[in-house]
Amino acid sequence: MPAQESSRRKIDIFALAIILALGIFLRMPPHAFSPRNPLHSIAALHPQPAFTQIGPDEVLYCQYVNALV
Repeated sequence: MPAQESSRRKIDIFALAIILALGIFLRMPPHAFSPRNPLHSIAALHPQPAFTQIGPDEVLYCQYVNALV
């Protein structure tokens, strides 16, 4: 494998790792950043949910599950 291909492959793997880490960070629940947790120091970087109530689709899903049970 030529040096240029090896360098390109390393860049691709690094970019993939950054994208995966960012995706995992954004999917973390907001309570993981509460004052008593260790991630509190980076809470400013994590977006807070704008919608905190149960959505209409979740209500329909709950009704469906309750009907099955």
